Amino acid sequence: LWDAHRHLDDTLAFLTGVRERYAVGEAWEWGILWRGELVGTIGLHDVRRDHRRAEIGYTIARAAWGNGVATEAVRAVVAHTLGHGDLQRGEFQRIVAVVRVENLASQRVLEKAGFVREGTLHRHLFVKGAFWDLACFGIVAAEDGTEPPLG
Repeated sequence: LWDAHRHLDDTLAFLTGVRERYAVGEAWEWGILWRGELVGTIGLHDVRRDHRRAEIGYTIARAAWGNGVATEAVRAVVAHTLGHGDLQRGEFQRIVAVVRVENLASQRVLEKAGFVREGTLHRHLFVKGAFWDLACFGIVAAEDGTEPPLG
């Protein structure tokens, strides 16, 4: 959905937005370290406390692809978010993810992390002059409040 950061100002603007959304409880963002280097980010967006759900999104540097980095990061965020679910206390019960249907590697990451494909949103986004179809995935907290199955 976005272009790679080309200048330090791009990164500073991104970080400012993260801090603003974090301050009001609308999003959380974490860095992903691999071999001692920052290789990506993962976060919860579209946080809906009233519905006890959020959307997960991540981006990983190409150099780290194929090494299980994304899967491990997704599993960690899911365990942190859903692992202690208590509906009575208003904690998260569901995480959703949407991925371009052409992005089979990212879909596999989600499946390995325990997400289930729930359908396709056809022509859901119009980005860079073209419509995108999105595959929808979801994972829910276990009914007994224990950690969800993580693929």
